[in-house]
Amino acid sequence: MFAGSVYAQTPQKVYETKLALRDLYVHHIYWVRNLVIATKFGDKKFAEIADKKAVENARALGEAIVPFYGKEAGDKLFNLFAGHYNAIKDYLNAKSDKEKQTAVDKLNKNAEEIATFLSSANPNLPKDAVLSLLKTHGGHHIAQIDAVKSGDFEREAQVWEAMVKHIYTISDA
Repeated sequence: MFAGSVYAQTPQKVYETKLALRDLYVHHIYWVRNLVIATKFGDKKFAEIADKKAVENARALGEAIVPFYGKEAGDKLFNLFAGHYNAIKDYLNAKSDKEKQTAVDKLNKNAEEIATFLSSANPNLPKDAVLSLLKTHGGHHIAQIDAVKSGDFEREAQVWEAMVKHIYTISDA
């Protein structure tokens, strides 16, 4: 999809974009993690900041593709990332197993929508591969939330390490 663009002809720009995307994706999991921990400990001010930064990050992720695919695509990606984040928050705030399952269903539906969008924008991204990456990512969020809610911070640290490695795979894809 980058063929013919200025970015395909300048390896430095491609490299800089790759690094920028990695930072944006890591910031996504960083701010969600902070929201989860702030919520666990009832720190509303910290939770508000983490929430605000997570939304700003979703906007930045959408804007990152504007030079390649245009503003409409950037706005669409922002809305899809916002849906991802909202499903995570729904799971975090769920009070029952039924509410948790509803949030998981929402997260999986959103993963399907993101995979469809990204694979249609870039023919080098097979939808099934992207969907698998996104479902694993959603699973990391769920495992992290469950570990923090139960006070199992050793488990949360393990999930965090796996999550960071996996987010680089998503970003590089």
